[in-house]
Amino acid sequence: MGAWSAEPFGNDTACDWASELEESKGLSAVNNALQAVLACDDYIDTDIGEEALAAVEVIAKLLGKGTQNDAYTEDVDAWVAAQTEQPDASVIANAKQVIKRLSSDESELMELWEDDADFTDTLNLLAQQIS
Repeated sequence: MGAWSAEPFGNDTACDWASELEESKGLSAVNNALQAVLACDDYIDTDIGEEALAAVEVIAKLLGKGTQNDAYTEDVDAWVAAQTEQPDASVIANAKQVIKRLSSDESELMELWEDDADFTDTLNLLAQQIS
């Protein structure tokens, strides 16, 4: 795992996903990342979870409530600033479900970060920001 923090863009996978986001139109990349977690029948692999967590952060940013602002989010912040489309109720509901699933025993991310309260804090803060 190429991770340096429990923040949404604190890992290589999320930063790579940001490139996909920048090339996307509207919320397609965000929706795809959320749906990848929601489509998992059981265990959620780390890469899928990291992309979805980054997508939830993008939703929070679109709502004006982002949790991470640093060098890793500069391009994401520019993408968010250029957007006219806002997440609707169904996208927000999907994001809430993603956080619930990433907080569960079926999440490899939760397993990897289980001894670090920062990950749980990140999930809880994002849940608050999209509510």
